[in-house]
Amino acid sequence: MTVIAIFNKRPLFTSCILYLVFAIIGYFAHPIIKLIIVAIALIAAVLFASLRFAFKNVSAYSALCVILSSLMIAVSLASSFCYFDIYAGSVEEYYGEDHTIEALVTSNRTYDVNFSTYNVTVTKIDGKETNHKAVLICTYTSELEPGFIVTANVSAEDFDSDLTKLSMRSDGIFIQYTSADEASALVIDEDDFHPSVELARLNATLSRIFSVNLDETTAEICSAMFLGNKDQLSNLTERDFSRAGASHLLALSGMHVSIIMGIMMLFLKKLRTPSKIIAVILIVCSVFYLLLTGIKISAARSVIMVLLVYLATLSSRRHDSLTSLAFAGTLIVLVSPCSVLDVGFWMSFGATLGILIYVPSFTKLTAKLEGKSKLLKPITTVLSALVAGIFALMPLLIALCIFIKQISLASVITSAVLSIPASAIILFSMLLLIFHKVTFVSAMIVKVLSLSAHFMTEYCAKVSDMDNVMVSLNYPFATIGAIALGVAFAYSMIKKSKNMFRSLIPFALTLVLFVSAMYVYNYSEKDKVNVSYINVSSTADMLVMSSNGETIICDVGAGSNSSYYATLDAINEARSTEIRAIIISKYANRHISSLYYMFTSQKVKELWLPYPDNDDDYYKMVRIVEYAEKYGVDVFVFRDGETLHAFGDTEITLYSYSIERSATPISLITVKTPEKQLVYCAPAFNETTDEEREQIDQILSESDYIIFGGRGPKTKTVYSIPSENKVSLIAFSDKTRVAYYSEKSERAITYSIIDDRCKFCLND
Repeated sequence: MTVIAIFNKRPLFTSCILYLVFAIIGYFAHPIIKLIIVAIALIAAVLFASLRFAFKNVSAYSALCVILSSLMIAVSLASSFCYFDIYAGSVEEYYGEDHTIEALVTSNRTYDVNFSTYNVTVTKIDGKETNHKAVLICTYTSELEPGFIVTANVSAEDFDSDLTKLSMRSDGIFIQYTSADEASALVIDEDDFHPSVELARLNATLSRIFSVNLDETTAEICSAMFLGNKDQLSNLTERDFSRAGASHLLALSGMHVSIIMGIMMLFLKKLRTPSKIIAVILIVCSVFYLLLTGIKISAARSVIMVLLVYLATLSSRRHDSLTSLAFAGTLIVLVSPCSVLDVGFWMSFGATLGILIYVPSFTKLTAKLEGKSKLLKPITTVLSALVAGIFALMPLLIALCIFIKQISLASVITSAVLSIPASAIILFSMLLLIFHKVTFVSAMIVKVLSLSAHFMTEYCAKVSDMDNVMVSLNYPFATIGAIALGVAFAYSMIKKSKNMFRSLIPFALTLVLFVSAMYVYNYSEKDKVNVSYINVSSTADMLVMSSNGETIICDVGAGSNSSYYATLDAINEARSTEIRAIIISKYANRHISSLYYMFTSQKVKELWLPYPDNDDDYYKMVRIVEYAEKYGVDVFVFRDGETLHAFGDTEITLYSYSIERSATPISLITVKTPEKQLVYCAPAFNETTDEEREQIDQILSESDYIIFGGRGPKTKTVYSIPSENKVSLIAFSDKTRVAYYSEKSERAITYSIIDDRCKFCLND
C-alpha cells in the first residue's frame, strides 16, 4: 500500500512546489499562455472560495489547498510575465547599438592585463533615467572600484554563448556594455554610502586577512568557502574540483551556513543564553552573513531554512524541513524571478530534497544495525555519508543533463572524503578572522587551514588526472532523459512506500534505460572521425578533430584566446571531457598565454609542437614546454611533413611552404582516415614553387574535402582544382575567394561559403 506521503497534510509545501514548477514553465511559455493560465487560476481560487464560504459544499482543508495552490500559480506566472516579458524586453531593445551610459559599479567581476569586467547598475542611458543591472567590459586596463559612478561610450550587445547568457540572466543581467574607448570612460563621482557597495568593501577587507596570513592557494579556498568569492579561485583549482565532483564544496551552501551558525549557537549556549534570545541573535547573524557574501542563491536557500527553524523556536511550533525547503525556494524565486535560471539553485534545491526525503529512512535502518552492535558504528557512519551523496545526486542528474552536460564519477566518494577538511576550513576560517592578530593562536589556525586546503587541492588534482573520470551527458536525447528522470523521481517521491528501496525502482529503471541509450548511441558513433573547421578571424583558424570521445585541436592560427574559446563548443559536442592533444602548426607570441589558459582550465594530455625553425621559435617553444611540464602535459616534437597518428588509424600531416613576398610561411594540413581525406590549405598556395605546387595539387586531387582557410598571406587569384579529382566539398573562410574546375570532371564539385564554423565527418 502506498500513500502520497510527501504532500500529506502539507498544503504550504504543495503550493510552493506548484509555484516553482510554474516558474519554470513561465520562462518558456508564450506571454499570452501565461496570462490565460493566470486568469484560469484566479477563477479557480474565486470559485472554491465561493463554494466554501457561500455554499459550504467543500471542506475547509480542500478549499484552502485549492485556493492557496491557485494563487501560487497565478502569482508565479504573473511575476514571470512582468520580469521576462516586460522588464527583460525593455532592456533587450538596446542590443546592437552604441550608447552613452551612467552607471554605479557594484562589484568587480574579472580582471586581466588586457581587460576588466564589472557588475554595474545603469542609472542613465543616453540621458534617459533607467535602472537595470548590466556587465561592463572595459577592453583596456581599468581600475574601477565598487562605489564609483562612471560614464562611458559603450556598445550594447547580447552575451556570446548560451551558457554565458543563462549564467548572466540567472543574476538578473540581460545585457553587456563594452567600452573600447578609454578616453570616454570617466569616473564622475563616488557613492558615499550604498549598502551593497559597503558590504562588498567589507568582504574585500576580510578577504585580505586571508591573503596576508595564508599562502595563495589556501587564501583562495578560504575566501571562496567562507566569503563566497569563487571568482578569486584559479582556473586550475576550479578545473580539478569540478573534475573531482567537489565544486559544491567551494560554493556557499547549507553545510557552510549550518557550521557557522552551529558554532555560534554552541558559543551562546556555553554562555547560558536563553533559547529565544539565541534564535534572535542567529536570525540577525544569518541575514548579515547572507548579505556579506553577496546573496548567493544556494546560501539564501540555506539561510531561509535556518530562519524558519529559528522562527519556529520563537513561536514554539514544530518545524517541517520539506515545507521549509519549498518555502525557501519559493521566496527566492518570488523576490528574484531570474533565480529560476540559476543552475546552482536547482542543484542545491534538488540535492537537499533528495537528502530530506530518503536519508531519514536510511538512518532508521542504520540505527537498527547500530543497536545490534556498537562495533558497526564506524561502518554505518561511512555508509551514511556515501548514501547521502547518492540520494543528493539523484535529482542533480536532472540539472546536470540539462545544463552542465557532464558528471564526475568520483563525486559521491569525493564528497565523503572531503567533508571533514571542508568543515575544518569553514570553522578555522571563522577563527582566523577573529584571532588573526593573536600571534600564537593564528599560527596554529593557519597550520590547520593550510593542511586542510592542500589536502583538498591535492586530492582533487589526483582525481582530475584519472582517465575518464568525467562522463559527458551531451547527447541529443539528454533533455528527454532529464525529463524522464524528473518524472521518475517525482513518482518515487509521491508514491513513496514504507519500503524505501521499492520506491526507488522507477527511478533506477529510468536511469538504466538512459545509460543504455548512451551506450547504444556511443556504439552507433563508434570510430567516426569528425572534423570541425573554426574560423574566428583571419588569424584564428582551428581544426577540431574528434572520435570516440577524444578530441585533438590543431591550431593553424596565431594562438589567440578567442580561437581557443570557440573550440570549447566543438569539444562539448564531441562529448569530450578531456583533450587528447593540442597541435601547434607555427609558433606565435600569443601561444604562451593561450596554452597556459588551456592547461589550467581544461584537462590536456599531450602537446605536439613543430621543430623550431629559428632561435625565436626555440625560445617560444621553451616557454611553452615549461608550462606543459608544470601542468603534467606530455610534449612531442615533430618535423615538417612527419605523419602523426591519432584515433588508431587516423593520420595527420602538417606541411609548411614559403612564398617570396611574405616572411610568413603558409600551412597545409591533411587529416586522413581509411575512408576519406580532408585537407586544410592556406591562401596563396599557388604562389609556391612549381615543385611544391605539384605536390599540393596532388594532395588536393586526392582529398574528399578541401578547406581554403584564412590564415596566411592573402591572394586574389582563383583556386584551380585539377580536373581529375575526388573532391566533394570545398569550403572557404570568407566570401572573396572563388574556385573553378574543369567541365570534363566526372564528379560535380559543390562548394560552401562558411562564416566561422563548418563540420565534416570522415567516415560517412
